[in-house]
Amino acid sequence: MTKTVAIVGSGFASWGAAIALAGRDQVAIKIFDIGLTKAEDEKSSTPVLNAKQYKGSFFTYGINDTRFPINLQSERICSSHAFGGHSTVFSGAILYPLDCELNDWPEESLPCAEDYSAILDKMPLLSKHDELDSIFKMTPEKSNLSWDPAGSAGFSLSGMSRIAVTDNLSSRTAETRFAPFCICEQFEKMISTNTLRYMNECYVLQTDRIDDHVDLSYLKNSTMHRESFDAVFIGAGCVNTTTIVDRSLGLSGVRHYSIRAPRSTIQAFFRVPWKTSIATRIRQRNELPEIFLEVYDSKIRYPRSHTQISTINKQIIEALDHRLPSLLRPLIRALRRTMYFALSAHSDGNCDMALLSSSIDNDGTGEIKQEISITEYATERNPDLIKSVRRAVFKHWRTLRMIPIPFGDVLADYFRRNRLGGWHFGGSLPMRSEPTEDAECWPSGEVKGLEGVFILDSAAFPSIPSSTVALLSAAHGHRVGRSWISRLQRGED
Repeated sequence: MTKTVAIVGSGFASWGAAIALAGRDQVAIKIFDIGLTKAEDEKSSTPVLNAKQYKGSFFTYGINDTRFPINLQSERICSSHAFGGHSTVFSGAILYPLDCELNDWPEESLPCAEDYSAILDKMPLLSKHDELDSIFKMTPEKSNLSWDPAGSAGFSLSGMSRIAVTDNLSSRTAETRFAPFCICEQFEKMISTNTLRYMNECYVLQTDRIDDHVDLSYLKNSTMHRESFDAVFIGAGCVNTTTIVDRSLGLSGVRHYSIRAPRSTIQAFFRVPWKTSIATRIRQRNELPEIFLEVYDSKIRYPRSHTQISTINKQIIEALDHRLPSLLRPLIRALRRTMYFALSAHSDGNCDMALLSSSIDNDGTGEIKQEISITEYATERNPDLIKSVRRAVFKHWRTLRMIPIPFGDVLADYFRRNRLGGWHFGGSLPMRSEPTEDAECWPSGEVKGLEGVFILDSAAFPSIPSSTVALLSAAHGHRVGRSWISRLQRGED
């Protein structure tokens, strides 16, 4: 008998699950997505703090989307409403986390080499073999994932960034041939081959367990719809996923969900100019990180850190234009290719960095009105991490040729106004070996209190690694889908 499954969202995590579930005769997949593709789809395109524009607009972020009965109060922490999710605006940076970065994850919840390989097989990488290979081989194996620096006095490794790209073979030049990877093309292939059905302009409200099925309620064209599935997989982004689960649990009063992120810091450097390679120019053209710097420093509290180094992008230039005297603006633009930012994050310095609060007003008519507010906590700069990264930069002078800008960390924080440091956050519905509360997840990704509902994205992460999260999100989604298929084959569902 064919099993029917719903996938909510079209980001990295949902794509990973779709790969695991697709091509199986006994499984029919239907994706529900808001699926914006252009700015005109959303009435408001107000700038989102520290966000990247896509097609000249901020429409990809759901922070300003007022078409639905959810009022989100947040300066920047939000999920995407775009087709392809945050893959439309991410930096392209790809690394798989090491097991030592996921120490607080239940062992059975860890993606394996099979999950990472399933994603990387469909994701071209712009990279080259360098000293980073000693930790992060191009094709992950179990031995790579289990590598642990514990006991080491310290080390640092630098190399070209690993960037997921779309290979445009029709382009005439190498510099324009590659663009940051976007999942849209991958989903379009699945849709065109009838591998899955895609439903856009759908806003998922909640799930309800009815007998042995899960009912999915959603809005489309301002009309309420309900469909039944054998399982529902939610990968709508941390914020949207959390609000769907919150509505589905039917809890009263005001609920609070912690959002976690790595502790991070930003520094500014001058880089001695020299002739750049085509690989570097591709990264600069697309405003992508150029260099990865991996540091293990036993002298500091959180020894493992990941740093992405890149030139100042258009977003930073615009911020400087608004805050600097007009006489200094030409100087900043002239220094654009020599001024670099280094964004660093601790692997085990996770803490509660924001709070999502939710309250629901049901006026008795059946119409749900939900108020969501997100408060970011201010964090202090970490002098130990700053010094550790600077020491590593000096150690790699021959390749990096970078000089710290005095008070560069203060300037970077001031101009970016970015308390989390990046867009890597989650942990609002964490996986536990034995969940003790509703809204926590089992290692399978299934939500306690919501049988048949599985979380695909970073909302289920017990912690967020210092390295990139795009590949981890896709691999986690693949593992959750693969695990459900295994249960199905064993007759457990």
